Amino acid sequence: MKKFKSLVEIAAVLAIGLLCTRDLLAQKVYVPTGTVVDLRMDTGLNSGTSRVNDPFSATVIRTVWIDGKIAVPRDSRVDGRVSMVQPAMRGSKSGMIAVSFTQITVDGKRYAINGELTSLRESERRQILEQESYVQGSSSAGRSIIFIGGGAGAGAAIGAIAGGGKGAGAGAAIGGGLGILGVLLSNGSEAKVPAGAEIAMALQRPVSLTVNSNGPGRQRRNDDRELYASSSLVRSAQDVLRQYHYYSGPSTGQFDAPTRRAIAHFQIDNYMQGTGDLDHETAVELGLVRSESPNRSGGQGGNGRGGSGGRGR
Repeated sequence: MKKFKSLVEIAAVLAIGLLCTRDLLAQKVYVPTGTVVDLRMDTGLNSGTSRVNDPFSATVIRTVWIDGKIAVPRDSRVDGRVSMVQPAMRGSKSGMIAVSFTQITVDGKRYAINGELTSLRESERRQILEQESYVQGSSSAGRSIIFIGGGAGAGAAIGAIAGGGKGAGAGAAIGGGLGILGVLLSNGSEAKVPAGAEIAMALQRPVSLTVNSNGPGRQRRNDDRELYASSSLVRSAQDVLRQYHYYSGPSTGQFDAPTRRAIAHFQIDNYMQGTGDLDHETAVELGLVRSESPNRSGGQGGNGRGGSGGRGR
């Protein structure tokens, strides 16, 4: 009996030790508004068959690190719902699907999020940014980013149109033409987003996640997204972007919407993905960090001109 009691006590001590180790390895990370997360759809969507409030899920395909801490691990699950759907009208209007991302699961724990569809394709991203800039300076209704029938590859393009909800069904351009999206809106194709399609989500409000830094798949990889969000680096980025005529606001160190738009335009003009995140490649191009990737070596390098200097407007 005494031997059994001793074994129970040892097991209890080991369990407590494991829990303490897990807590030490867990870290709380603040993921700011606007952060872009790469996803792969687990569930297919189709404007001809999907309905409003239909659930869907997607999987994170690139780990996001923020200021050297793992923030959004690869293989985390993201859930969402269809918020608007309009079937195609043959020969006159293409199908459309609007979605919202509502939850992310990290290390088995669920967190409520407010995420918006976005695109990392250059032409689509530029169109989205142009519409955002117009809406910011207009008193008109906002804009919705949606899947539009007729896109290449996955069978749906991604673009911004006027309004939201039922208003999105009008397919109106904001402040001018939609370019190629205008053509797609009128070709009468259903919007088809198959399982396996790669898309992107942009957070519309910040979220704090508790992440186990030593969990499965937590080793750094070359395709991970290395982001910076510290006020000192954001302030330095604002200073440099102002010199290049991308940013006209004050250097507050706050990662606000005008700063993200300035970074995104700088990225697109310099042949990078226009996420609006201050990622490692962008920080190097702005001369804020050394050129070595944190995935291998190096890290922050102060404000010395470590990059190629970028291209101003």
